[in-house]
Amino acid sequence: MARFLPPSRFALMPTLRLHAMLSTVILLISAEAMPATPACTATEATTSAPICLDGEPVDCERPMGRIEQLACTGQIRADLERELEAHYERLLRSFDQPGGEGVDHAAAKIALVASQEGWRRYVEADCVLDTALFGLGNGHAAAQLDCRMDHLRARILRLRALSEDAP
Repeated sequence: MARFLPPSRFALMPTLRLHAMLSTVILLISAEAMPATPACTATEATTSAPICLDGEPVDCERPMGRIEQLACTGQIRADLERELEAHYERLLRSFDQPGGEGVDHAAAKIALVASQEGWRRYVEADCVLDTALFGLGNGHAAAQLDCRMDHLRARILRLRALSEDAP
């Protein structure tokens, strides 16, 4: 037998969705750990690139608890975003040079900008889908990070391939 929510609880559903989205944003922002500072690195750290969380280094090879795992994952995502941006900018600049016979670098540059904007919109929608499927559970921030990192890795590979194949 199907169970229906009373009207008063049903009216709260959009508010709950908004709360879930805001929680995800807050967790994603908090997952962005700061690079290690001299005060932070004065304490022994076991990672080659320590990050700090509340002024203490975090060993991302052995994170202790959910917050450290999110911080380390957030750092990996930030590194992937920097790598993606570097590949994108390099490819974009390569289209400033004249192309070979039959190659239209001006059109390729316009298409690259449009595809990057479209890719960003797609990733946002796709990762919102993951969050919607995860519901209000405590794993939605991790699912959001995993989704974004998967897309970042795939886009980096695509831009690398375009760079290698571009005449």
